Amino acid sequence: MTKKISTANGEAQAAQTDAYVRISTHAQERWTERTSAQESLRAAWERSIRVRAPSASATEVRLYAPCEALLIYRQGALRTVLNNDGRIDCTALGACTACENLIDPVQDATCRWCGAETETHGRGRASVVRGDKA
Repeated sequence: MTKKISTANGEAQAAQTDAYVRISTHAQERWTERTSAQESLRAAWERSIRVRAPSASATEVRLYAPCEALLIYRQGALRTVLNNDGRIDCTALGACTACENLIDPVQDATCRWCGAETETHGRGRASVVRGDKA
């Protein structure tokens, strides 16, 4: 099942809902091989952040920030897990001030990785930093 969502970059896209995601054997093997995560790949998919990765051949890409893993969804299934090699567009993401993992400040009221709430989190908040008036 898909639904329309907005990414941190503000663009609308079709997204796989978390209700059921088919996971390929290849993706499961890459998850075990490329990460040290204690969580299952399905749980990681559900917690991960939707990101833009223009160079990835995917319907949807999500970032599992604690392990810097990109979860690649295409052709109706989670197909593989890649190391985040810088191919994602991070311009609309922020870093949690507590754990330093990337977060989506539009979608997350608190950090999905450590639970902290900071000024960079929270819906409807904006931070303005001004330089000296000298």
